[in-house]
This record gives sequence, structure tokens and C-alpha cells, in this order.
Amino acid sequence: MIKNIKNIFLLFTTLFIICGSIKNNNVYAKKLNDSNLSKDIIIENIESTYNKKELEKTYINKVRDNLKGEAKDSEYYFIQGYIDYSIKDYKGAIKNFELAKKGIKNSKYIFVKVYNYILLNNCLLEEGKSENLIENAKNAITYIKKDKLYKNNSNVVWEVIFPLSYNTKTKYESIKLLESYIEETRNLDIETKMALRGDLAIIYTIDRKYGKAIYNYSDVIYLAKKNPNINKASMYEAKAYTFIGNIVYELGMHKEAITWYDRAVDVKIPNKINNAEARVNTYINQMHAYLSINDYDKCSDVVNKTKKYIKYLDKNKQDDVEILLNYNIANINIHKGNYEEAKKYIKKGTELLKEDKVEYFIHKDIFLGLSYASILKEEGNYEEALEIYKQMLELPNEDARYIEIDIYSDMAEIYSKIGDLESYRKYNEILKEKKKYLDGIIKNDYIKYSIKAYENEVLKDKEKNEQIKVLIMTCIVVILIIILVARIVRVKALKKLHYQDSMTGLNNRRYLDDYEQKNVKKLEEKEISIVLIDIDYFKKYNDNYGHIKGDKVIKEVSNSVLMNIRKDGIAIRFGGEEIVIILEDTSGNEAIEIVEKIQNDIKNKAIEHKYSLVNDIVTISIGIYTKQKNMKEDIYLAIDKADKALYESKNNGRDRYSIYN
Repeated sequence: MIKNIKNIFLLFTTLFIICGSIKNNNVYAKKLNDSNLSKDIIIENIESTYNKKELEKTYINKVRDNLKGEAKDSEYYFIQGYIDYSIKDYKGAIKNFELAKKGIKNSKYIFVKVYNYILLNNCLLEEGKSENLIENAKNAITYIKKDKLYKNNSNVVWEVIFPLSYNTKTKYESIKLLESYIEETRNLDIETKMALRGDLAIIYTIDRKYGKAIYNYSDVIYLAKKNPNINKASMYEAKAYTFIGNIVYELGMHKEAITWYDRAVDVKIPNKINNAEARVNTYINQMHAYLSINDYDKCSDVVNKTKKYIKYLDKNKQDDVEILLNYNIANINIHKGNYEEAKKYIKKGTELLKEDKVEYFIHKDIFLGLSYASILKEEGNYEEALEIYKQMLELPNEDARYIEIDIYSDMAEIYSKIGDLESYRKYNEILKEKKKYLDGIIKNDYIKYSIKAYENEVLKDKEKNEQIKVLIMTCIVVILIIILVARIVRVKALKKLHYQDSMTGLNNRRYLDDYEQKNVKKLEEKEISIVLIDIDYFKKYNDNYGHIKGDKVIKEVSNSVLMNIRKDGIAIRFGGEEIVIILEDTSGNEAIEIVEKIQNDIKNKAIEHKYSLVNDIVTISIGIYTKQKNMKEDIYLAIDKADKALYESKNNGRDRYSIYN
């Protein structure tokens, strides 16, 4: 679970734009004791203090008193709407912003023209309404394009577009709007293009359009390399590498993701603050990548590197990073079996979370909760762990619903261990449904295609000679054919990764679910033997030798299994140290022969285990169940019977096999 929940960091750590989206919220531009606050002064106050979360009541009353004698024009209604918005009276705000729209083209304030539509849309979304959202956004964009300062303010454009990207009815229109703004707006500066391309990539990533996301990140990298003298070019380049790494990571290619993170770290960013922002964002993701490949030492190194840059961050960001560092250090300790030490770091993170007022990294409460649940699960406190998992499912997780896959997987595993088969089947069925979503992502592998397609487009733009263009087009056709073949191969490779346990090389439980679905008839018609293997006194081994050596033992046992099962045998890491073997067309006697070979092979390795109560070397206990031909039986029910035989082996002294009768 611990190394799976890292997925949440992939897309939603920070937005592509690092600096400047929040204006000064601490002071008013004008003194509140001015004897007369005209509309002009009030609007100047609002613009200079925009994003101030709460307006002082004395100021609100003073403003409303001063507005009583003013003409009820667009500025008047905008001010009234802004006050309603600041006190979360969204219905009142909508009414006033709608009234402001009527004569807004005559307003002399670009701020009023743009933000009347931005805030109106925010209010409509708060009220769950989607009508007129796109029309309002288009009106805001029209005014932004006309103003020299506003049109190169990527933060303002983002404020128009981003809220709509989360609404299913407006998502695709908002993408079109942003794409057309980038392509059609004249005299956009390079820095704005880089920022908006990165923003567009974020929306595509949220929508799981990974190819288009990578295409836009590639554009950011190209523009940054082409214009190194631009102030934030190197920062945008580093961010683009990090986000491509996140996409690669989510597709299950953890080692490949690390190479992208390394590229991000290698980018030299002159400005200390920008450098710290970019590096910390990369390091946060890199920690999880190292955890997922069980490289805890490298993860510890990255934790220490991150600490060096915290002092350069904004105070509100510092506490978020501290929470995540405590979370990662806790995970390292969990993997090493240092549960009490891990609890200390989870407690530190939880205390910091209580004081966290501004959120830059989301879902921190879920991370800490699931880490604690993982400890409880490892310690055998199943009921308490299940309670936390259920609480985590109730927390808002719209941005990362695939976290549920890992939660349901852990819950199903616990119910299996405590023998609650009804609950096990219930959560396993939910798990299967959730996995269909993940399978859809993996089947759409656009990475190589996107990068190649982008490279070709840049190349075409550079070429002026028609003859060379023809040659390039020919090359593109050849490349696309190669990419098509490579994509097929890659999808197969991704599918294998999706179904493979990264540590042992055995199949994982996802594979078991799909195997059952695809082989229902075959399972009925054949004689099949199910073998369930468990390492004797493995918890004692972990507690005394450590989790790293414990992982090595699991690998050694897995290797023995793979060496001794027939070619058509299927080995699955069922959970922890448990391994399931499915032997098709195999009688009970044939299964016994295979089991004895595996047992002997492990004993011949003579792996020391002086804390075992059976032997001074590592041994295994085994349960065997053979399903007869033409017998209708769920694969999990067959495994359950093998588990009962395994229990009998344990009950009779371990280091033996038993047959379900």
C-alpha cells in the first residue's frame, strides 16, 4: 500500500505556474479612514487587495454606506457582487455580477471587465450551475486579449480557464478556449506561451490525455532551450521534465520516471527561489519513485537534499513540504520494520497539518492516514486499519480517485486474512470495477508517439526547402509506422508491468482477477491444482533481520517457485509473503511432486533463520487443493480451500504440505 499511494503525487503536487498567482493580501492600498470612498477608490482597493479571503466588516459597512448615493452602473454592481463573494453569499453575488454585465463594456476598468466574469463563474460553480460558464469565460478572454498588460498575464488567463476544466460539461470547451488563446493571440511573449502551454498540459493530464499533455510539455522544453535568456525559462523547463516524469510514473514505469526527474534536477536555475521551488517539487515526486522500487537509501538521500532548499520557500509552502518529508521518512521506516519510529513521524506530520492554513500540496491528510493504516495492517491490528481505510474513502479525492484502488486492495487482503469471505468478495468486486478505469489508462500509451510527433512538427517549421519537406514527410510516414509497431509492443510491456509484482517478478493480484474473468470456461473444464505457499515465521524474520533482508527472502522463494513450476504454471504474489500457484491440467499427485521440488530447492539454499521455531533455516508451509474437471468453482473459493490446507500445515508444526480433503 505504502508504495502504491505515491500515485496521488503524480499530477496534483503544484500547478505549473510557480510564482505570482496571489497578489498582496496583507494591506489595503487606501486607508480605511478616508472620509469618502468613491467607486473609483473602492475598485482600486479591491484590485490591489484581490484574493484577500475576508474583508473587514467595518470596511464592508463603510463601502456600502458610500455606495448609497452612487449611480447603479456596472462598477456599482461589481463592487456589491465582490462584497457578496467575499462573505460567501454566492447567490447575491451572482445577481449583482449579472447586473454588472449589462453595461460592462462602458467600464473604464479592465479589472472590472475581466474579474466580473471570473468571479461570476466561480460563484456559479459554487452553486453547482454550469450554464453560461463558457460564454462568460469567452467574454473575459476577449477583454484580456485587448489589454497589453493583461494578455501577457498567464495567471489571469489561468483564473479564467482552470475552474472550468473540472466541470464535465465545460472541460473540453475550456481546453479549446485555452488552445485558441495560445495560437491566435498576437504579440504573446515567450514566457507567457511557456506558462500557458504548461497549464494546458496540466488540464490534459487531469483528463488522462497523456499524449497531448506530453506534447505540450515538450513545447515548453523546446521554447525554454531556444530562449535561455528569458527570466523563468530554466524553471519552466525543469517543471516540464518533472511533470512528464509524473505521467511516466503513473503508467507504472518507475525507473524511467526517475530519469525524467534527474533531467529536471540537472537544469540550472539561476534564481535561488525559483530553483528551490522547482527542485522541491521534483524531489517530492522522486522520493515516491524510489520508494516504489524499494530503494530506501536513495529516498533518504532525496529527503536530505530537499531539506537544504526549504529555507528558500514561502512560509506557507514550507509547512506543506515538512508534512510530506515526515510522511516519506515514516514510509522509509515502515519498510524497514521500524513501526514505532514511523508513528513518530506520522504524528509530527499530523501536528503540522493542523496548523496548515494555505494548501499547496493536496491530499496530505490522506497520505498520513493511509501510512498509519499500513502500520496497523502490518502489526495485525486489522479492525483499526479497516476503520481508517473507510475514513479515507470518505475524504474528498476527486483529483485522485485511483487511490481507491489501493485502499480496496488492502481492505480485500485484510478480509481475506481474517476469514471474512463475504466482505472479501464485496470489496474484491468493487476493486475489479475500479481497475477497469486504470486499465483504460494503460491501454492509451501515447508517450513515444507524442514526443516524436512534436519533434517532427518543430522540424517542419524549421524547413523552408520544399524538397526537404517531401523528404521529411516520407520520414514521418516511416516513423509513424515504426511508432505504431513500437506502441503495440509498448502496450504489451505496460500490460505486463501492470500485472507484474515489481519486487519478485511474479504476477500480482490484478493478474489473478483478469485470469479468472478470461478463463471461466477453461477453469470449469480442466482439472486444476491450487497451491498456496507461506514462509514459516516470516514476521519473526522481518522483526529480527529487517525488511530489506525479508524482501530478499521473498525473492529467493519466488525464484524457487518459478524454477520448479511447469511452463503452463502460473505464480502469483497473493499478499506479503504468500504465493499462489495455479497448475492447469495437473492432478493432486503431480502437484505434490512440484511442491516437493520447491521445498527442497528452498532448503538447499540454507537461508539462515535462527528465530524460526521449526528449523534454523528458512522453510515454507504449503496447502494444496485440486479441483476436478467440470466442477463450477470460483478461483477465489479454490484458493480459500488451499488456504484451509495451509492452515492445517501450520497447525501441524509447519515446514510441510497438506492436501485439502
